[in-house]
Amino acid sequence: MAVYRPTMVFTHLQSKEQNKPTLQTIEQTNTDTKSVSRNDRHILVSAVGEVCLQANNCRITISVTAKKDDAKDARSSVSRRIEYIQQCLNNYGIKQNDRDIYERLTRDGRFYVMRTEITAKFSDVIKCQSLSNLLVEKLDQNVDISLPEFFHDDKDIESLRKQASLLAIHNAKLKAQEMAKLVHMEVGRTISIQEEETNENYPSSSDISPSVHQRKLDAVLTVSSKVSVQFELKKKNKQRS
Repeated sequence: MAVYRPTMVFTHLQSKEQNKPTLQTIEQTNTDTKSVSRNDRHILVSAVGEVCLQANNCRITISVTAKKDDAKDARSSVSRRIEYIQQCLNNYGIKQNDRDIYERLTRDGRFYVMRTEITAKFSDVIKCQSLSNLLVEKLDQNVDISLPEFFHDDKDIESLRKQASLLAIHNAKLKAQEMAKLVHMEVGRTISIQEEETNENYPSSSDISPSVHQRKLDAVLTVSSKVSVQFELKKKNKQRS
């Protein structure tokens, strides 16, 4: 769930006339609102919208290593374990496009060292935990499983960007309405919207925590959007009796 944070809003009033009145000038002269044309005044508001979301996806890397006199034996030893791991991933519903495999054969003196890594992505942290524990239980010490790394997928990030922009526009309109009330006017149609700045940040941390719980807490993406919105500023309609 996205979290909405308080925002900063900046506002000023403008006119198409050569001598642009300040807010104070408008307040002093608004007693004669009939002389104000709906087409020669507008309000320009800069506002910031900020949303944050905790990552609900994670990935682990499963490494299998074998050291043998013969390269073929090293590959065969790793292959048997990889087949079992792949079958477990199938059983847990992890699709092929959510897996990456990297193989490397090296030499250590007279020995051949075969190392294969499988990176698997999960949208369910409990499922990731269950599979990790199963592999540790069933396989030997030549298999190493990393702690989960939490991340946001592209859809989550794009959704946060849109939410931040829409929230900034919403905040701009609210502030424009508040400012318009001060001068006994009201906000009309939207004239223009311009996104000035967008920022995406994770909590700053110099070290990666060994705690899975803390890793998840640290994987919070905050997206902020600053927009400038220009609204029509018009005289208030008198309420009907």
